[in-house]
Amino acid sequence: MAETIQYIGAMLASKLGGPIEKYAITQLMGMNINMNPKVVTAYGAKGDGVTDDTSAIQQAVTACGDNGVVIFPEGTYKISGITISGDNIKLMGVGSCSLLERLSDATGTMIAVSGAAFSMEGLKVQEAASTYTNTGALLKTSSVSDVRITNCWFNFGYDQIYCDISDNVIITNCILEAARRSGIYGNQLSLSNINTNCFFAHGLDSSNALASIYIQKDSGYSFKANNDNIVGNYFFYARYGHFIALKEVKGAQIVGNFFGLAGMYNSGTKDDINLDDCEYVSITGNTSNLVYNSYIGSDRASRYCINADAGCSKITVTGNTLEAGVTGTINDLSSDGMVKIGNVYSAATMRDDIGLLTTSDLGIGTASPISGILLDVRGTNAKAQVGSGTTTVFASGQCGWGANNGTEKAIFGVQSGATFAGANSNNDLLLLANNTGYVKIRKEGFINIPSLTALPTYANNAAAVTGGLGAGDLYRTGGDPDAVCVVH
Repeated sequence: MAETIQYIGAMLASKLGGPIEKYAITQLMGMNINMNPKVVTAYGAKGDGVTDDTSAIQQAVTACGDNGVVIFPEGTYKISGITISGDNIKLMGVGSCSLLERLSDATGTMIAVSGAAFSMEGLKVQEAASTYTNTGALLKTSSVSDVRITNCWFNFGYDQIYCDISDNVIITNCILEAARRSGIYGNQLSLSNINTNCFFAHGLDSSNALASIYIQKDSGYSFKANNDNIVGNYFFYARYGHFIALKEVKGAQIVGNFFGLAGMYNSGTKDDINLDDCEYVSITGNTSNLVYNSYIGSDRASRYCINADAGCSKITVTGNTLEAGVTGTINDLSSDGMVKIGNVYSAATMRDDIGLLTTSDLGIGTASPISGILLDVRGTNAKAQVGSGTTTVFASGQCGWGANNGTEKAIFGVQSGATFAGANSNNDLLLLANNTGYVKIRKEGFINIPSLTALPTYANNAAAVTGGLGAGDLYRTGGDPDAVCVVH
């Protein structure tokens, strides 16, 4: 083992022209003999930015068999494309100074992976400027489980990381810059964690741009892509695309990301987060910030911070700070309505289901509930309400508890007017107090009960009839106790 480490160290030192970087030493000393390290320069790779190193690097990969680490000392390695079919293969460099760059006349995928348990760390992978029209991915995994991509830099390219029917994928601490279609393209990508990456200047192709992160269901599968987590990433400047676009995904968390300027060159047509036919998606603790409008022009901004189409359901949006886009902050067309809790909006018209709504307004619900339960306190109208349905909207100064959706019919209310909002023939039971001094209890009709202190006083029933009361009216006897009687 000592001889192996010394050999690798010597090869790296020869390329670096000095001491090995601390990062590389740490990684190498952690190796064991079973990791089967292969240094590409030992197989003839030059790393001089001119020589075609494809064959030499492919030989190093092939020599690993089903278990090994392919090491790239400092250098620029020009390749057309390599394939990795063995399992448990890792590509490792010493940071951005280990560069894999596509040859100018090359097409197709640069690094094609089909073996399980693939990992890559400390490499920069780049499309050559002269192959800008190439639609092949920089890195593509096909039907691969267990993928780890860490501390890498992807520059240019059509799709930078393309995960095709892959699962248990972790992409972390990477820079993905200037992709023409997408930084990460996931086709039936499931059980993934995409976290603490930097996405910059994506969607450069005006005709084909999708998103910095695009995940969709594969047409050959009966079930949706699922359980994808997008956490703590930085997104800035998507020229023609969204930042995050999920299509037919079930079970996703979008947490703690920063967004600035989606669809910058086709303002008002792209979103920070775009959901198409998705379900069980949690959007939490994200920040959408368009402060850069001050120097790029106010017409260059996202359409919506969050946009969910009619095929979406069970979407929760909590604790986000959202600055309104060109069209608005949230466009909720989901079939059952988003649950919005504790968000901060730049648009005064936006309200949450729970949380601080606008100045002096605090409540649970919306101004005009369609279904569900509403508890709404408005400083502007001084009203409070718990209710369900389309007819339990209260006027100024009202307080009530009601349900009237055609099935649940019960209302209790206190209001300023003589009629209760929603008091119609559909209500089975109504208890109402209004400012005329009456309490009304209704079940297929009203019994009007005036305030007891205002009841007329008569010694007996005959006196009450003589005084003008009719059957069913109430009067007091004026005795001790002061009995309330019904005229008969």
